[in-house]
Amino acid sequence: MTDRKHDSTASGDEDLLDLLPGELRAIAEIIGIPAALRLVEARGGRRIYFPAGVDADHQLVKLIGQAPAEALCQAYAGERLEIPRALGYVRAVRNAHIMQSRAQGISQSALAGEHQLSERHIRNIERCAGDDGQMGLF
Repeated sequence: MTDRKHDSTASGDEDLLDLLPGELRAIAEIIGIPAALRLVEARGGRRIYFPAGVDADHQLVKLIGQAPAEALCQAYAGERLEIPRALGYVRAVRNAHIMQSRAQGISQSALAGEHQLSERHIRNIERCAGDDGQMGLF
């Protein structure tokens, strides 16, 4: 494989990256955790061919965005890579990322958009983690 440029990740994300299996971690280091999770949700368990470049109409661009798609194509140009399913890891990492982000003051709305979830789902994740942000009211 080719050398990979590492995407700048928030310091808390480094611990989350350690939870990811093998190649999924490398992908998340390149494009960030939210985009990697979208890739796994859409294509997990299947192989993807990475061309040397992509245009705005390419399915990878539509799935994760232009910049992340270009970064993956640069890192894996000409390779066919099996995207791990890792559903349990993916869900745990996503939820931990959401909880860390909420602790840093990032809004439910922003996280819903970032993870392509509803705000209600973000609240449910918080509630299941034991902190729905309302205990301070009592």
